[in-house]
Amino acid sequence: MSNAYRSKTIPLDLRSEPIEDDDDTDEEISHARPYFEVLIVDKLRPAQEAALRHNLRRMRRDEDRFIYEPIVVPSFEDAIIAVAHNYNIQAVVARYGFPFRSQHNMALLHRYLSRLDDDALANLEPDQYGPQLARCIGQIRPELDVYLVTDRSVEDIAGHAADNCRRVFYNQEDYFELHLNILRGINDRWDTPFFSALREYSRQPTGVFHAMPISRGKSITKSHWIRDMLDFYGLNIFLAETSATSGGLDSLLEPTGPIKKA
Repeated sequence: MSNAYRSKTIPLDLRSEPIEDDDDTDEEISHARPYFEVLIVDKLRPAQEAALRHNLRRMRRDEDRFIYEPIVVPSFEDAIIAVAHNYNIQAVVARYGFPFRSQHNMALLHRYLSRLDDDALANLEPDQYGPQLARCIGQIRPELDVYLVTDRSVEDIAGHAADNCRRVFYNQEDYFELHLNILRGINDRWDTPFFSALREYSRQPTGVFHAMPISRGKSITKSHWIRDMLDFYGLNIFLAETSATSGGLDSLLEPTGPIKKA
């Protein structure tokens, strides 16, 4: 509830003490970068899961714009429940070899699986669980990127992949490539065309010749009386001031630039 997990490692074993990061720089970076979680669907032994977490953590670089932690679930049903309830999950990696049914029979959570077509899923072969999971996730949370790891031919599986399946990996443990693809997908969704254009506009030296009293903050920065207004709002809000007479960024009525892209 404190969101401390976004900046430090919190062990799930209640008998363990919280792990404090020795590297203060890494903790500062964690605070500065947006945090999300990646759902990994595979039936792993504890040692395998620990190795997977370690290898993904090793891929982190200071220049990464985001930071994430893996969440591992062992079955199709567990993946659906996780996606439906955990808003931190922003990407899904579906590996091959996981079962359909969950080992847990909790009525409170099982009712959230009622939207699944059990009759259609019952006839699926195990090697189809990955593509079908991607389709089901697309119905629940269509914004999520799904990555498939398969031991079948990529050409064969690609023909059955859902629209939200961003890439298929063939039987490989290329953690760096997976790491880059996950960050690239999140970056595409994080893009803010209009805000980015407005921020770039505020950095440009622009001459203002209209009668508006603000004029990119000049009437405030040169004032002997109302500089407290500048201290309160900050300079950027005035540097980003734009209007049709000073060129503007785009047209609200007939957008062709960043408004249209946004």
